[in-house]
Amino acid sequence: MNKIIALDYIRVISIIFIIVCHCCFSFPEYDWIGRYLGQTFNFLFLMLSSILLGLSWNKKNRPQYNKSFLFHRLGRISTSYYPFIIFMFIFLYITGYNIKAKDLIMHMIFLPWFDKLPGFGHLWFITMIVSCYIFIYYITIIYRYNKQYLIYGGGILLLFTITAIQDVLYNYNIPAYFVYYIFLYCVVFINANTIIQFIKNIELKLLIIITLSLNIFVLWLYYNGIFEYKSISYPISIICATNIFIFLFKVLLNIKENRYISFISNISFEIYLVHHVLCFGNYSIYYIFNLSPFVGFLIILFTSIGLAYLLHRISLAINHVLIKK
Repeated sequence: MNKIIALDYIRVISIIFIIVCHCCFSFPEYDWIGRYLGQTFNFLFLMLSSILLGLSWNKKNRPQYNKSFLFHRLGRISTSYYPFIIFMFIFLYITGYNIKAKDLIMHMIFLPWFDKLPGFGHLWFITMIVSCYIFIYYITIIYRYNKQYLIYGGGILLLFTITAIQDVLYNYNIPAYFVYYIFLYCVVFINANTIIQFIKNIELKLLIIITLSLNIFVLWLYYNGIFEYKSISYPISIICATNIFIFLFKVLLNIKENRYISFISNISFEIYLVHHVLCFGNYSIYYIFNLSPFVGFLIILFTSIGLAYLLHRISLAINHVLIKK
């Protein structure tokens, strides 16, 4: 599959706005912006993964994946994730946190969502992306044997199931967006080629009007506290994320490759892992130093890039050793 340069730019934009989102939570007056950005660009970050997997799957004539697919995907994130959580536990131990065996086990088996540690709540994303990989694995099996059921009956059934169980999930500390994200991840995966073709054909002027109108309206809803933390905010934010993805892809469709964008895009997963603890909470740059929001953001951004690069190098070294063996 030929590299789509626009996706690199969208990935960089997404990770920057995710950092901005978490910086906003250090300032109560910007909390509403943080919630809008978080719910929008976290899904956009996931959507990029789904698009890429879907395009690859389509190019290979939609094969049925075997278990090696799961091992490969888990292996790709593990070489960065496991070194990160080792450093994370060392950091927490040094700062006086009482680490339990449950903490170690839950993080090692990709379930940090159920064991959130101070400063590292963003690792819910690991549970989310691993769950998405598992669903994709089964999607390819179902598609092989009953394509029509998967596209029509299965999709409708899953959507109704999401609506029915979303509030129940809150009782188990699983927000409603878990099932929304799973559903949309699968839909995007199956229809990746169709989505890309649709974006190429859509009128840019109409897209600009829709993008501005929709996102300004949703920002107004957040600003006025209409959403707060209600589950209805998640499907609305998913609509915003999808709209922003379509808009950015259309605008950046013919853009040329940039080495700085490519560099940040390549380490975007590592940036996601390392940035959170610097943004808010007792370990944040803002908590330790009296910084303005913008200055703090710049320090966090460049520190995150530096730490992510080191983590990425560790990941490459681990991959090199594994491949050599």
